[in-house]
Amino acid sequence: MNNYFQQQSFRRFLPTVREALIHELSGCSYSRQTAFLDRYDRTVTELAEAFFSLYGDQADAGAAFHELAVTLAKSWKNRSSTLAKSDALREQNPRWFIERRLNGAVCYVDLWAGTFKELEKKIPYLTSLGINYLHLMPVFNMPREENDGGYAVSSYRETAPGLGTFNQLKKLLNALRKGGILTVLDFINNHTSDEHPWAKAAVNGEVPYNDFYYLFEDRTMPNRFEPALREIFPEVRRGSFTYNETMHRWVWTTFHNYQWDLNYRNPHLLAAIIAEMLHLANAGVDILRLDAVPFTWKEEGTSCENLEQAHTLIRILNRCAIIAAPGLLFKSEAIVHPDDVIRYVTPEKCQLSYNPTLMATLWESLATRSTRLLQASIRRRFHLPENTSWVNYVRSHDDIGWTFSDDDARELGLDPTGHRDFLNRFYCGLFNGSFARGLSFQYNPENGDRRICGTTASLCGIEEGLRRGDEAYTMDGVNRLLLMYGISCSIGGIPLLYLGDEWAVLNDMSFLEDPGKASDHRWVHRVSMDWARATLPVGSSVGSLGSSVGSPSPTSHRDPQTDAAIIIFEKIRRMFQIRKEWGVFSENQVQVVDHPDPAILLYCKGSADSQVCVAANFSEEEKVLGDELAQIFRGHGMMDLLSGECWEGGQSVHLYNYDIRWFTKSPD
Repeated sequence: MNNYFQQQSFRRFLPTVREALIHELSGCSYSRQTAFLDRYDRTVTELAEAFFSLYGDQADAGAAFHELAVTLAKSWKNRSSTLAKSDALREQNPRWFIERRLNGAVCYVDLWAGTFKELEKKIPYLTSLGINYLHLMPVFNMPREENDGGYAVSSYRETAPGLGTFNQLKKLLNALRKGGILTVLDFINNHTSDEHPWAKAAVNGEVPYNDFYYLFEDRTMPNRFEPALREIFPEVRRGSFTYNETMHRWVWTTFHNYQWDLNYRNPHLLAAIIAEMLHLANAGVDILRLDAVPFTWKEEGTSCENLEQAHTLIRILNRCAIIAAPGLLFKSEAIVHPDDVIRYVTPEKCQLSYNPTLMATLWESLATRSTRLLQASIRRRFHLPENTSWVNYVRSHDDIGWTFSDDDARELGLDPTGHRDFLNRFYCGLFNGSFARGLSFQYNPENGDRRICGTTASLCGIEEGLRRGDEAYTMDGVNRLLLMYGISCSIGGIPLLYLGDEWAVLNDMSFLEDPGKASDHRWVHRVSMDWARATLPVGSSVGSLGSSVGSPSPTSHRDPQTDAAIIIFEKIRRMFQIRKEWGVFSENQVQVVDHPDPAILLYCKGSADSQVCVAANFSEEEKVLGDELAQIFRGHGMMDLLSGECWEGGQSVHLYNYDIRWFTKSPD
């Protein structure tokens, strides 16, 4: 702790802040005042220690902390009684989101439904599928032409005009809550667009906004920072700084030229961003996804990623939420080294986190037909602290990057650089025998780095099978997709369905015709929902998961893609249904079981009567399991939860091509 906080003068300052809070809460009921002040009193020391560890050397740190504390009181005063009641219940049980047995989905509102009003009409579809956690991709006002898929936010309090008003968003969030669905919104707190009011004020030299961003008069400081920084979009522009002709200043822009990094060295900026955060919390959102969390603090001579101060900032956000919106959760988006990802996931920082390592190693296993790297990753980097959870995604709105550990790869005899190059060529369809049809994204000629874009169906081989008119090839792609989602649903945490995957949406190349999107290959998998296909009757051509997952009914008059999609829809819906019945699938604990065949992934969850063993085959060849399962279930009969098939104790089980089974003891 720094000297400022230790000074007795500051200790005398805290009671003055509390008095200001009491004054601010006047007009609230006694119970509301007491609830806030109790949480504040329990949390203020930890909050102040974190705050002054960052800002204690600044003369106005005390004033900024006072500003922040009053912001918390104002927000609580405006929080609805419905949300306050929900807060109280969630405070009593820090595992509440784990016990909800969540099935997640994510979508762009405009691409999936059109508007907030239209999405509200789709709530019955979501509930019928089993969804009770919905992430709405950026819904805020943004630049009209280039906006990085909405991640260049121009206002946290105004929504994109085509979607509806902010009040209509609040109405949608309330309707989803009543439907039993938790909601997630993006809190884009590393940067704003250059059209944000703060940025416009900074251009005009207005105080304090001229210090809300990193602005430099010349290249002296950028040149000192630049050598250690990673280039995120090297195909778009080089470097991390942009010259603004109006200001005659260089602006720090980690991502795109129009996305200005916020200056968290300014404590008043932190107070302002927390006010925006709590505004969203009071709108009724349950979870905020913290965007690009590793980049929020800058330090010369470092990569400006994953710095300890960035973790301190998240702890401050977390403590502020505990005081003013205790039912709010945070989800980390940190696409960095696996060991760095886990550091963001604690009850004191982000209770939830994307699991980019699982995503990357699942795709790696499909390409190699070997689960060795996947197994190593699960054993070493899957465990999380109590009262936290992974969000397991097969793909997202973003690209696929190969975020596995180089050390894990080397231990398995793999050259990390060469292996990533193989994976990139494989998923671009440039490797002989590849089933994938993806696009390269952001190739860096200096280090050979690149990422992959494509819908799940196109990357799994469904697109290529349909192109060939080969039913068996197409069904291999269907099985690969179901295998991926079968693991994300069973390994522990919250599975996240990219809406459209349940209907096998394929790559859409029409983005190349839009000048605002043509240079960003991620739009190939940001596909509009085909509701004509999604409203077709299901069930007539769907077999059981496993040996009979194969071909559509020969009497079907639907197109082959729809036949494949109906199978996928029914199987994912079945997985979600089972997850709600078996709480063990939401728990993080998992035990990988050794198997001599590298194509086989075998892991167990739970214990005694609730034990489940998942077996997956990452190859086109049929496999047979015998003694492994007999040892796990000690001679008891087994049942596959997905298909309902049963086996007597000690009986061998066939795993077909790209097959997955969820075994448990068979009922008497």
